[in-house]
Amino acid sequence: MECVEVASDYLINQDTMMLKPNVTGNKVSTFVREESHVICTNKSVKKILDNSCLLYGASFNGRRDFSRAFLQTDKKLPVEVSAPSNIVMFPLRSNVLGEKVWIAYHHVKDQRVISTGKMEILFTDNTTYQIDISKSSFSRQYNLAARLVNRKHYT
Repeated sequence: MECVEVASDYLINQDTMMLKPNVTGNKVSTFVREESHVICTNKSVKKILDNSCLLYGASFNGRRDFSRAFLQTDKKLPVEVSAPSNIVMFPLRSNVLGEKVWIAYHHVKDQRVISTGKMEILFTDNTTYQIDISKSSFSRQYNLAARLVNRKHYT
């Protein structure tokens, strides 16, 4: 990923498609993919998620606790960053690199298997991202996020 813009801070918004950690030595930063460009920030993915959740009225831990209770699971939970804007981010962990990227549910247009254990995500701006993850793991994460987005239909 190549940065088009550098920011000292970042808050998740409707244009946010993906958060990807970048660790170089002992420095942690984040690549933020928005529609058709990438922003680099020196904030960690966790800090961006926490600050964004707080902006929209609750802590990351509070949002995660809600997801845990509603979805009745405690592994790789999606988080509703903003209820009014319907922004739900879900984590995917690469099988090869072990890094956890966060994907905005509403920006996933399609996905496909490239090879065994490798998926390609098509975003709403028609850019793609490849990740080493099985189809079943991706589907689980995507479906948990969908349940969170559509929870009004479950109550």
